[in-house]
Amino acid sequence: MDRLVVDIDQLDSLAARLSRPLSALKTEDIRVEVVADLVGHDGLAQRIRDFGKGWDDNRSKLIERVDGVHRSIAKIGEQFASLETELQTSIDGSADQGGTR
Repeated sequence: MDRLVVDIDQLDSLAARLSRPLSALKTEDIRVEVVADLVGHDGLAQRIRDFGKGWDDNRSKLIERVDGVHRSIAKIGEQFASLETELQTSIDGSADQGGTR
C-alpha cells in the first residue's frame, strides 16, 4: 500500500448517523413512575421502578460512550480534512515554485 485513503465524507456521515441515537438516548420521554402507577399491581410496579433505575444508570453510561465515539469520529474527520488542505497547499506551493510532485 503506497498511500493512505481516508473518506472524509464517510466519517462525516458516520458522525451524523451517531448523533441520532445519541439524541434519542438523551431525550427520555417515558416516565417510569407514570408507567409503574398505571399497572395496578404493587409487585409489578416495583419491578418497573427497579428496571427504570437500572436503565437510567446504564443509559447514562451508554450516552457517555456513544458521545465519546461521536466526538472522536468528528474530530478525526476534521483533522484529516485540515491535513488534506495543508498538504494540497504545500503541493500547490511547490509546483508554483518550480518544484516537482
